[in-house]
Amino acid sequence: MKTLVFFNKNNGVIESTKSVSKDIIAASFSKCKDCADFIPSLDIQTPIEGYEFISGVSKEVEADLIIFTDETLIRESAAYFAGKEQLGLISHSTRIYIKDNKIIGLVPGWENLEAEVYATSRPALMILKNNESIEYHSESEPKIIEVRRSDDVHLIERSEKETNPLQNARIVIGIGRGVKKSQISKVKHLAKELNAEIGCTRPVADMGLLPLNRVIGDSGISVNPEIYIALGISGAIQHLSGVNAKYIIAINSDPSAPIFVKCTLPINAKVEDALPEIEQWIRNTSR
Repeated sequence: MKTLVFFNKNNGVIESTKSVSKDIIAASFSKCKDCADFIPSLDIQTPIEGYEFISGVSKEVEADLIIFTDETLIRESAAYFAGKEQLGLISHSTRIYIKDNKIIGLVPGWENLEAEVYATSRPALMILKNNESIEYHSESEPKIIEVRRSDDVHLIERSEKETNPLQNARIVIGIGRGVKKSQISKVKHLAKELNAEIGCTRPVADMGLLPLNRVIGDSGISVNPEIYIALGISGAIQHLSGVNAKYIIAINSDPSAPIFVKCTLPINAKVEDALPEIEQWIRNTSR
């Protein structure tokens, strides 16, 4: 099976795709030297330019499967391409595999449900989540695809994107809707004591309690801490899909919270009651 992988900075999905395809061709939205088999004549800045690049590469390679990384510009370009070409698009898959000779994407659903979505169009199109940055070097000089600059955008300034501190943290504390607004200052104090970073679920950010760059999960970023402390988080798959922790400590007042099935240490208690005990434990262990 011939597979095309489109990425910008993050190309970790290439490793994920190797489980179903050995013939992989890489295409980068950035005009780089040897990071891909296909590159554009200019750095892609808009979904329209992205569509033009994807179309150009697709004409050069008759792929059975086209994979897109879960980067904003790539996602938007993929949706534009799917709409223009009238092809199906499986969005935000966490895994890809073959079953009964059909390409399937595993997509997070509500609570702890996951859906197997079968690709019906050819080529099959899929957005695959993987936040790893893995270098890819083309074995030959990359082929340049001519792309015209879109008239609806003007580059004013270019700057390097800052690394989100959550992605390199050894300890991450997650805040869910079970944490009262009055308790957030205490959580921040706990994070300072532990030298931890604070993340949250999407509803917490939507309420304005934490910025959007702190959202962990399907609509945010993925984290890989050694310890993840989940405060008032039910355990919906949309959130846990972004948590790759060695140990998960979960505090929730609901004894049937789904996160208790997936955590290392379940604590059935109100967050406001558990926080003082955790702080006291930290003081005792730090003596």
